[in-house]
Amino acid sequence: DAAERILAEGKADLIAIGRALFADPELPNKIADNRLEDITPCIDCFGCRNDVFANVLGLSNILGIRCHVNAALGKEREDEIVSAKRPRKVLVVGGGPGGMEAARVAALRGHKVTLWEKEPRLGGQLIQAAIPPYKDRTRLLPEYLQIQLKKLNVAVELNKEATAAMIEELKPEVVILAVGVKPLIPEIPGLDKAHVVQAGDVLEEKVAVGNQVIIIGGELVGCETAEFLAEKGKKVTVMRRGPEIAAGVGPCLRPFFLDRLSEKSVTLLTEIRYNEVTPSGLVIMTKEGKKKTIEADTIVLAAGSIPDKKLYEDIRGKVPEVHCVGDCVAPRTIRDAIADGYHIGLQI
Repeated sequence: DAAERILAEGKADLIAIGRALFADPELPNKIADNRLEDITPCIDCFGCRNDVFANVLGLSNILGIRCHVNAALGKEREDEIVSAKRPRKVLVVGGGPGGMEAARVAALRGHKVTLWEKEPRLGGQLIQAAIPPYKDRTRLLPEYLQIQLKKLNVAVELNKEATAAMIEELKPEVVILAVGVKPLIPEIPGLDKAHVVQAGDVLEEKVAVGNQVIIIGGELVGCETAEFLAEKGKKVTVMRRGPEIAAGVGPCLRPFFLDRLSEKSVTLLTEIRYNEVTPSGLVIMTKEGKKKTIEADTIVLAAGSIPDKKLYEDIRGKVPEVHCVGDCVAPRTIRDAIADGYHIGLQI
């Protein structure tokens, strides 16, 4: 709409589009055909630019650029979606990005797809990912995928937590598991007696959070949760055992991200050792070897996660074919989940 208005007002003769064409090279054609709901949205993650920066700085051996939402970028011929030789009965378990993308591609190829999601909504971790400051465009991805699943007649069943017995009863020819992760709970004496909450629950405001907050875990989730809480006036300390905060955030955005945390008075502690949790807070050993108590009334865990393999182990050998996609393979990124789902959808 903005581009159309600028052209109509004579303020420009040509509108150039950059990252949005990586996300969906067919964007102009879809606009011309009034198929706006079919445009794969750029979520402003800057993953493509991070690849450019990483290559220039020698931080990556990845050639070219990749897109979080378009797994076929640069490989459109090799990864073309073509009709399956024989349509099959496919069950996808899990409605996060990997599961929805697998269901979308499989349905496009002519398979009969059912998707089970244990929550009352689709989106998985994308819901939480869209909540922190400056992340609102992430919500466009689950909205787009839900529209596509509906148009492709994927049978979506919410509030349905899969078991091995339920899967055997359905008798699918292919099962795609996209069941995500389980949170990693660090072993710190006294942690079980403190007011401890998960970062995801904090972002969705499912839990109460005090005014003095410690966040254990200094990667993306922990730092985004810190910024979210700092904007609500909380006094936040982020700590981790490793030497750098937000080390996994791409080089394009990391400096600005750290600057925002500093501007919002978030305390960042690295290379610490956790001793114990007491009624006063968390006792740590600093990198200088000093024992210190960080006062807090709430401890937020963002210490990582582990793949949820239980359902895979339960059904392995009981169904003709089973695949895992997304974080239940290994905790990774939106880009990895989408790529897994896309390629398994092509493979089956």
